[in-house]
Amino acid sequence: MRKSVFTLCLLLVWSMAVLADDPVESTSSATITFFRTPSSLLPGKFAVAAGDTVQFARGNLQYLASRNIWRFAEHQYDMIGNAAGNTTRALDRPTQGYWIDLFGWGTSGWNSGAAAYQPWAVSTTNTDYCPSMSPGTNWSQSDATQNCDWGVYIFSSGLDAGYCVLTANEWEYILSGRTNHANLMGMGTLYGVHGFYLLPDGWDWSKVNAEKTAASFTWTSSSNAYSNNVIRNNTEGRALWDAMEAKGAVFLPAAGYRNGTEVTLETLYYATSTMGSSSDYCASFEVTKNGGLIRMCYECRRLIGRSVRLTRHL
Repeated sequence: MRKSVFTLCLLLVWSMAVLADDPVESTSSATITFFRTPSSLLPGKFAVAAGDTVQFARGNLQYLASRNIWRFAEHQYDMIGNAAGNTTRALDRPTQGYWIDLFGWGTSGWNSGAAAYQPWAVSTTNTDYCPSMSPGTNWSQSDATQNCDWGVYIFSSGLDAGYCVLTANEWEYILSGRTNHANLMGMGTLYGVHGFYLLPDGWDWSKVNAEKTAASFTWTSSSNAYSNNVIRNNTEGRALWDAMEAKGAVFLPAAGYRNGTEVTLETLYYATSTMGSSSDYCASFEVTKNGGLIRMCYECRRLIGRSVRLTRHL
């Protein structure tokens, strides 16, 4: 009897574990499996052009090659960093059992004709990331090359359709085109993780004033240092971030960038769908720790592995 009860308990625990991480098939023609987290989109709305707004995904995009599985990071501040997955040698990457979260330009897994189109690609040649059918151009939004976008390819139709990375112009609008934009962003630290805060349109600090006061938090607008805007990993800090996130605050971790299989930390490189100053380059949203440079880079090498934070237009 005791053995039967023990076995039943194990089965119940196993069942709960499977349900807690239940894979949901996306509607992509590639039949990609995606781990959907509850409420994958944050509630905050961000204008990216006149009359056009987006919501951000709840975490950075991650990929597991051994099972061809995508997921959003569990928390906004989560990152793989300089660890197995991102740093695994090229020979082992197609079958490795470690998650990665730094991707070369256009490496959604859709065969664009580029030499490097798979999510695990680590070629150090820029032109390997150029789609063969449209070299020297942006990803089109009207032909098959739109599938270079991770969001478009993973969520191709149905209720989940509409995810995409931002264009360079959309990033520029968030950073400098929104009403009160200068007060809605800044470098900082969340639970010991360096990164960049983006606050949604119409942000009102009075809505989280009690938590802000309890955490002794001071907001520095347009901060260019990680030493500002520090939310500590204690009871008061967690309560503040929970309240901010519930109001739509975005945190982009400084997950670094990857060149081949070498990762450099403390910087932010976030992907766009926009070509750079030539066909060998692409545009990226970039925040550097040295001097706190916050900018759009239009001469970023396509070979560089960068973070992907998907959005969805409303």
